Amino acid sequence: MGEGVYVYCIVNTGQKLDFDRKGFNGRRVYNVSYRELGAVVSDTPGFIYEVNEENILLHEEVIEDVMHHYTVLPVQFGTVLKDTEAVKALLEKFYPELTEKLSRLENKVEFGLKVIWPVDEIREEIMINEQAGNFERDTEETKKLSGEKYMLARMRDYLIQTSLEKRADELIAEIDGALRPYVEGSCLKKLPSEKLFLNAAYLVHKDRIGEFRERVRQVMNQYRKLKFLYSGPWPPYNFAVFERPLSLMNTGRDSNGCQECRIRPGSFRRVYR
Repeated sequence: MGEGVYVYCIVNTGQKLDFDRKGFNGRRVYNVSYRELGAVVSDTPGFIYEVNEENILLHEEVIEDVMHHYTVLPVQFGTVLKDTEAVKALLEKFYPELTEKLSRLENKVEFGLKVIWPVDEIREEIMINEQAGNFERDTEETKKLSGEKYMLARMRDYLIQTSLEKRADELIAEIDGALRPYVEGSCLKKLPSEKLFLNAAYLVHKDRIGEFRERVRQVMNQYRKLKFLYSGPWPPYNFAVFERPLSLMNTGRDSNGCQECRIRPGSFRRVYR
């Protein structure tokens, strides 16, 4: 099998670029151009890359290096095309979609914000304030009691969960409301786990990074009981999303063993250094 071309990201320039770094297998990183677009790539002797920490970090490091100089659209880890002509064909086929997305993301980067709350403490407060503690605790013994007591225990759990979600909504509204004037966009996930009540990504213009960081610091000082995990700047992974994957093929591989190329956010990245 001949060599393929590994694709890292799409950039908003068609000029010939010379990157001072190596990609997979120590190969030189360069760009393949079509009109005002470029695909950052390196030659590769194989078409399959193992999903492990070393490979994922190398993929992301190349994108992050490019991000310091250009607007980027990250490409999914492990994307390999047959040759540079196939890369040009991808850029040509989806030129309108790619240029529009790059225009929207120009000079913008992503910041991550995770917020952990003392859920046990908050749950106890809810049980006291809403008198949820009057219900029997849900133990194995409770389940052996009458159906009425068991239903009361179930109702207690429902009231506590509903109150937790309401409290999370209130806190998210306060935190997001404080940060929203400084950002261009946001992706918010409520209660992805019991202790993690907010997992957010914010799109920030490079000119406002200082303001945004200062506002985050103020919010962290305001909510002392919450633990904030803050990271960035990153390539705009969560904002480089298309309504459908952009693919050259309808099947996973062509007759030359080439992987289908899908332009969408990377599946893996370092969230916190």
